[in-house]
Amino acid sequence: MRILQSLIFYPRGGSAHVARAIAREAQRGGHEIQTVTGSLGRPGDATHAATFYAGVPLHTMDYEPALRDFEAGRDPMRSSQPFHPSYEPRGDVPDRLFASVSPELTRHSEKAWAELYRTVAVGFEPDVIHLHHLTPQMIAVKNVFPEKRVVAHLHGTELKMLDLIDSKPDIDERLLQYAEFWHDYIVEAARCADRLVVVSGSDRHHASRLLGVSEELITVIPNGVDTEIFAPVQQEDVEQRNQVFRRSLVDDPRGSDESGEIGSISYENADLERSGLLEHNAVILGYVGRFTEVKRVPLLLDAFARLSKKHSQCVLVLFGGFPGEWEGEHPAAIVRRTEQKNVYFAGWHTQQELAEVMPRLDVLVLPSVNESFGLVLVEAMASGTAVVAVDRGGPSSIIVSSGPDANGWLVEPDNALALESALAEAVSNPLGRRLKGVAGRRRAIEKYSWTSSFDRVIDVYQSLAIPVSVLE
Repeated sequence: MRILQSLIFYPRGGSAHVARAIAREAQRGGHEIQTVTGSLGRPGDATHAATFYAGVPLHTMDYEPALRDFEAGRDPMRSSQPFHPSYEPRGDVPDRLFASVSPELTRHSEKAWAELYRTVAVGFEPDVIHLHHLTPQMIAVKNVFPEKRVVAHLHGTELKMLDLIDSKPDIDERLLQYAEFWHDYIVEAARCADRLVVVSGSDRHHASRLLGVSEELITVIPNGVDTEIFAPVQQEDVEQRNQVFRRSLVDDPRGSDESGEIGSISYENADLERSGLLEHNAVILGYVGRFTEVKRVPLLLDAFARLSKKHSQCVLVLFGGFPGEWEGEHPAAIVRRTEQKNVYFAGWHTQQELAEVMPRLDVLVLPSVNESFGLVLVEAMASGTAVVAVDRGGPSSIIVSSGPDANGWLVEPDNALALESALAEAVSNPLGRRLKGVAGRRRAIEKYSWTSSFDRVIDVYQSLAIPVSVLE
């Protein structure tokens, strides 16, 4: 099968990891696949598409010139290769909210992507097209490949923006200047697809309601994880564990404060020793993700501050926080203000690097209140690490919180006391943590391996042999 997959964003979030995994599984299965995507930075950077998708046939939209336009005070969406917008309002950044982008600039984006797709079409005729997210790429694809069947893969963020538009929030009205246009645009993009894919059952119901699409034509395919890369470590002593954290925090510091500079937060060995992180009885809690408002990192810091007063052996290590990106008070500022001594910022890491970290954590915590799936939870489970998350959305279907198959703890959203209580139970029960880790590993292999997920993706491709419409 010849597959063209595409996403508008440069490698940064979960959808890029999904696209890369699909490409690699397709190659292993003998399929021919081309990936079209945005790119930012230079070779070697995590955001550089050719670096991130190494080994995958690739065509890219280079956002570097548009970023320079933004830095010079010009509109990055008027560049010949226009910067992508985003589904979340994040302040003065080049990727402003979709709902603030005019119809004129939307058409410009469509034309730019259509030009790139025409380049692809010169030497590649796909059997099926797989688009990640609902963006101007849909119109561009339909203009260049009008007869080809299209799968639209929703990763949840477009649904969140529609919720934002419908809620009429009290935010800068310029952010929602074209909200009505974008509401209709995303709905129409969904109706241009021949199949929709979502990552959870809750998103299936949500998408059907918001987009006016029959649930029968929406397939649930959970994001997968490489269970060979993310795996438990065997018979490791404390010093081997400590080497991993020294490397992340001392040898190669990548934490960033409000300056956005990588390495602006760094540590010495003495800093790790003072908190007890290197002690054999340290209980290491981890967070992996961005510092956006929905992730609720301040809530985690609040719960952890109280927890650490009762359990002094606890340490919290935060991985992620894309440099220069945060909402509300920066987590580093919160830690300074509250004078917490056992919280560390490790910065942005690749999946391969995180695969070394995950099995060395005692607990992975995800306090996010609006998670469509929660890939980081599955990565932790595959690594044999117990997890704590909010009982909403994707995490509620990933985590089993009771019975012999329990692999973690679920708590009510926005409840710091409940989060603290779950963490306290995890910290004080090492046997329970280990049992939940074993159950999580078993569940990850059975339900969330990429081989299993890609088999379902292929089933969707093959189903498109019978023409259908997603309209009810």
